Amino acid sequence: MPQPKLDNLTIFWAKLAERGEAAGYHPLICHMLDVAAVTEAMWDEVLSGAARRDLAIALGFADDPVTARVWVAFLAGLHDLGKCSPSFAFKAAAIELHGWYEALDADCHRRLPNGPIELPVGSKELPHGVITAATLPELLTQQFGVDEPVARTLANLTGGHHGTFEVDAKGHLKNNSISVGRGLWPDARLRLALLLADALGVPKDKPQARPDAGAALALAGYISVADWIGSNDDEEKGFPHLQDSLVPVANFDPANYLEGSRARAGRALAWAGWTGWHQPALAATFWNLFRLEPNALQLATVALAEQIAAHGEPGLVIIEAPMGEGKTEAAFYLADRWGVGDGPRGIYIGLPTMATSNQMFTRLQKFLAQRYSADAVNVQLLHGRASLLDEIQALRDRAHELFVPVEIYGEDSHSGIAAAGWFAAPKRGLLAPFAAGTVDQLLLTGLKTRHVAVRLFGVHRKTVIVDEVHAYDTYMSTLLEGVLRWLGALGSPVILLSATLTANKRQSLLDAYREGLGFAKAPAEAVPDTPYPRLSWATPSSQDCRGIDAARMRHKSLLVSLIDDAMPHDDGSCRLAGLLQKRLQEGGCIAVVCNTVRRAQVMYDALRHYFPDEDGGPIVRLFHARYRFKERSENERRVLRAFGKPDTGGTNPDGDPTQVERPRKAILVATQVIEQSLDLDFDLMVSDFAPADLLLQRAGRLQRHDRGARPGFLKPELWLIGPEAYDGSLPGFDRGSRYVYAPYVLLRSWLSLAQRALLGTDGGVIVLPDDIQGIIEDVYGDDEPRRLPDGHWEAELAKSKAALEKQMGKEVLEANMRWTPKPGGELSGQLHLMTRDFVREDQPDVHVQWQALTRLAPLAVTLVLLLPDEQEEAARLTAAWLQARREYGRFRRSASAPGEERRRGKDRLDAERRKARRQLEVFMLERAIEVTHYDVVGHWRSQKHPDYWQDSPALSHAWRVDLVESDGAMRYLGGGPLLTLDENSGLKVTPVQR
Repeated sequence: MPQPKLDNLTIFWAKLAERGEAAGYHPLICHMLDVAAVTEAMWDEVLSGAARRDLAIALGFADDPVTARVWVAFLAGLHDLGKCSPSFAFKAAAIELHGWYEALDADCHRRLPNGPIELPVGSKELPHGVITAATLPELLTQQFGVDEPVARTLANLTGGHHGTFEVDAKGHLKNNSISVGRGLWPDARLRLALLLADALGVPKDKPQARPDAGAALALAGYISVADWIGSNDDEEKGFPHLQDSLVPVANFDPANYLEGSRARAGRALAWAGWTGWHQPALAATFWNLFRLEPNALQLATVALAEQIAAHGEPGLVIIEAPMGEGKTEAAFYLADRWGVGDGPRGIYIGLPTMATSNQMFTRLQKFLAQRYSADAVNVQLLHGRASLLDEIQALRDRAHELFVPVEIYGEDSHSGIAAAGWFAAPKRGLLAPFAAGTVDQLLLTGLKTRHVAVRLFGVHRKTVIVDEVHAYDTYMSTLLEGVLRWLGALGSPVILLSATLTANKRQSLLDAYREGLGFAKAPAEAVPDTPYPRLSWATPSSQDCRGIDAARMRHKSLLVSLIDDAMPHDDGSCRLAGLLQKRLQEGGCIAVVCNTVRRAQVMYDALRHYFPDEDGGPIVRLFHARYRFKERSENERRVLRAFGKPDTGGTNPDGDPTQVERPRKAILVATQVIEQSLDLDFDLMVSDFAPADLLLQRAGRLQRHDRGARPGFLKPELWLIGPEAYDGSLPGFDRGSRYVYAPYVLLRSWLSLAQRALLGTDGGVIVLPDDIQGIIEDVYGDDEPRRLPDGHWEAELAKSKAALEKQMGKEVLEANMRWTPKPGGELSGQLHLMTRDFVREDQPDVHVQWQALTRLAPLAVTLVLLLPDEQEEAARLTAAWLQARREYGRFRRSASAPGEERRRGKDRLDAERRKARRQLEVFMLERAIEVTHYDVVGHWRSQKHPDYWQDSPALSHAWRVDLVESDGAMRYLGGGPLLTLDENSGLKVTPVQR
């Protein structure tokens, strides 16, 4: 092969045809131009005006956003400059490429083993991102006049597009000069950079400042995402390989190529679902958004929005108000007001559980359909089982029609709500403009993981709402404070919602956000202790608190009674059942809330014997998390349809809204799944004793909506199940409750309610919202209880407090091991700290210390429980997937067909393989349960997975469990703990007898 001249820069490759395909490649300069074009398109169509200003200011172009745009595109295009090196170039299995590079470096003689061309013995293959980070500073300094400290920072964040930043990238030049390339290799990299700069029109003005940590991480994430989009080689939706053979391109015209690449970038963003909607230019009224007249809380929020959000300042707002007062609508209004014009773009809502996320997702869709009725809006549901929901699949199917380039189908097709599949891939969810999901997705932005910069870019100048802030333990709260610092540094507005917060907790959240804004921690007295309910906020210019006129809010008098001997006995007798029979004589809907699944199952089994089915349906129902996902989702929909808000009961499997059909008589036995965010309404509630704030949360589901007359239930009542043991003074709580909740908090809660005469013979009354703050401070405040019944209390409180403090200290330590450094001013120059010793996601088989945990929970296993009539279908789907894998593999290994024909064949077989795998994954995971029982975890973690499951990320950490019918029940009899699956009760575990 004749040696091409070095000035033909298309000899350097970025992408090769896959093994077995007709030889072809995509030149490095083309990929650099592709990614630069995507970066430009994202700047114009995706970034908010606020985000563009941030990046312009960070680079020293505060008054010149046009120059900032060019430089950001230039840096993004340089991300793969390290591919112009022996370390990368000689990865190619194509022998022909060897001849292209021989003349570049006399020291780089190669040998040809049985396989790819390798580097000389003793040299080290370096990732091309490292080589970019190592070589780019000198190039930026000498050729573009960038100051060395700024150049090092820009090079490091540019080279970190594969998810990690290097400690000392420059050191690799000395230790691995052969891999980096000597002789003509640096000259080749220079020529590529100059060609890119010339094509983009990089001006003489240069970046003058080292970006602060927030802007630096946002820029690094931006570059990574642009690379992901620019690496799609789909003919219609991406950037196909320029060459279908291994022949350098003759007479390559960068300007002409860039013009075409810019057109493809616009189409790629449209196909992926990035574009199609625009930020509103004008603010909307509360009525226009919700068709509701605002109440006192919402009026106060509207006024605050005009004070802070209307001026474009980022800030943290904490909304504290009783359950059922419309905090969600207030948060939506505030987020929308922030997003007008050039303000923050998009919303993410984090919630405690998958069930609450599902319901919020429905409310978010309704809000977006009202606000963006003429746009194509991409909205995502983010949690581990979202892809299994029929509603989500319907929205993804619709995306194929909705998110298409305007020039193909015209403007008229661009309106509606859909979920673009591009954002469903790992690490991409927070990039979506609108999403609801678990708070875990947000907490991951504060953990040292690969591509943490991508997640931070996803929330850069996006409004973040976190619901049920009080519900998080010390570990999660510590992570949340770390995330708040980063959100402050990113200029992202945050709205926190809670019914119950202590003064100390409120202040620590405000302090964390202000620290991220660049302020020192505020003194404790900075935010006045305004009476509850209230709005608290922190912005760059102010920090304050404002009370809400409680006189204009709904007041609820809650009757609280203590019910002794309420749990069922071994003989089936149950005093509580008799009491409920009397109260349900005229009908009604009652909730019985238990602290553990086991107690809920026992209670359910007992009560259904006292309340046989009526009118063809059950009176007693059970709702907890230990069902297979399929039954759990169906159960969740049934609960919302029976006990939800009168105008909506959630959605059916097709995603269409369903109306509430409230039963005449019903008892729902449930666990904490009904405690948070789910908009449910009961006439009477019975509850295990729990921490006082959670009891108030549960009581928020009592007579929540106006339903007119409630025969037999004139006032909301909360019956508390008495402790397992009680000597007249010190309560003894059951083992399960002590496992779930800290005994110290249970004791403080008991003491508070007892001293308020709520646990006496006749019970007492809690007035909401008036009594909420006092009860919360009784339990969680710093002041010690003033009056103790006897000496036993003092000793037990001291013992349990010491245990709690030890546990809290451990949780803080665990959080500190995993979270990212604080976004201080010098961090941008030490980016390696963000990913040094990074923790792993979705790898439960690695040591717990190296897992990216967002919650400290017991070890769990995922079991796929298959009934006998499901095992045949599982076998059929497995066989179909294995067959599709074999056909795809055979095709890739077969003799090459003509290039386009082979691509079409490969794409077809790949699609069939992926479809078969998804069908199997959906079938299996719909029948999966996560189990934390100690014996179950120990038994199944010692069992081997099917080998072929390792090729499925969704199944690689799950175990298949075939059930058989035994004694009238579905059981697993293959060893280990006895597993029994009941369609009504869910999974029951019988431990191994020792």
